[in-house]
Amino acid sequence: LIEALLDLSRQGRQIYQMVPVDVQRLVDDTVATLHHFLAEAGAEVEVGSLPTVTGDITALGQVFSNLIGNSLKYRSPDRALRVEIGGQAEEAAVRYWVRDNALGIPESGKARLFQVFQRFHPQLRSGEGMGLAIVQRIVERHGGRIWADSEEGKGTTFSFTLPKGPIPSCSGRPECSPSV
Repeated sequence: LIEALLDLSRQGRQIYQMVPVDVQRLVDDTVATLHHFLAEAGAEVEVGSLPTVTGDITALGQVFSNLIGNSLKYRSPDRALRVEIGGQAEEAAVRYWVRDNALGIPESGKARLFQVFQRFHPQLRSGEGMGLAIVQRIVERHGGRIWADSEEGKGTTFSFTLPKGPIPSCSGRPECSPSV
């Protein structure tokens, strides 16, 4: 628990190296890293086209890893897990999503979804309930926003946006440094 709290705290102070990120390759690498767990679960993962964005590659990798990991952790015992990852360039931002057919989020939990220590299916997996709070912090520090659409028993779609170009709020801030 202490380690998880320290990780959350570090997310607010970490210096990001802002570079163009090949999100397609980042997600392919993340899926490859999780391959053993995905195969063990009999999961099918479909990765669509993912536009490039400016960001910190390690932090964005953690976002995708946490969201895919949540799909694995909270998969339904009644059906094979299916995860769809996609992205789409919009006017001023790029929207990405991770959609699954896992257990979904109870209506009573949606308002506190991104708060620390929130777990909605604790009987299935151990954990501290920090993952989504960390994901939200990373996305917001990149100048984006995150939200979820979920139906209990049917699955969840986590969507988040990131600015297309350099992050305006990073200008002159010490935690954001351009890569050399």
